[in-house]
Amino acid sequence: MSVGIVLVSHSPQLAQATYELGMQMVADCSVRVEIAAGSSEGTFGTDAMVIMTAIEAAQDGDGVVILTDLGSAILSTDMALEFLGYPDNVMMVPAPFVEGFMSAIVAASTGNTLAEVVRQARHSLEAKRHQIDGALISDDEPVLDTVDVTPQPDTYSQRVKIVNATGLHARPAAQLVHLASQYQAQVFIVYDGETVSATSLMDVAGLGTQGGDEIELRAQGEQAEQVLAALAELIDSGFGEI
Repeated sequence: MSVGIVLVSHSPQLAQATYELGMQMVADCSVRVEIAAGSSEGTFGTDAMVIMTAIEAAQDGDGVVILTDLGSAILSTDMALEFLGYPDNVMMVPAPFVEGFMSAIVAASTGNTLAEVVRQARHSLEAKRHQIDGALISDDEPVLDTVDVTPQPDTYSQRVKIVNATGLHARPAAQLVHLASQYQAQVFIVYDGETVSATSLMDVAGLGTQGGDEIELRAQGEQAEQVLAALAELIDSGFGEI
């Protein structure tokens, strides 16, 4: 089982394109993703009954995350949730439609909990703001979900050079996140003074690395050495781009 996802949009074309883009981030994905887009008359709009049906179809036992595009989509979704009795494991997330879905599908595909999928989707907004212009964010607001990782005796590290020209953009970042999530270890990437979790798609992509840059991988936990070796091999391969 895994967390399901529902895309609620005024436009079937927009929702479908978002779905197709997000699915480029994962391979052999078993996450249930449902689209609830357009009105019952086939025009732009949203329909609470269609959304309710989509939520029920996406429910696989581990919960459902809902992403919406515009304001009235939120109202229609709230109505659908009211019809369902506001289930505890169904959450509408305040996140950007496209980036939120990309973060959510990667997090859900690696078996994360509902709370973690929601957190990753929500955080995608701050990661985007950081990429565009960090100066727009006040000192007390989060940018990348940076972490303070003081090396411990059981911390392993390895420096790796990025060999694919475009660096850790969305697809390579998704591959890295998916691989890092398979091991019993906490994994971090250190680059240009920032340390981020290697299991956060938007944070990894938001580092802004390019070909030729060198990053430091750090890992703690039972499989720390194994995950570092696997990630180094993946990065050295160029993510299939060379």
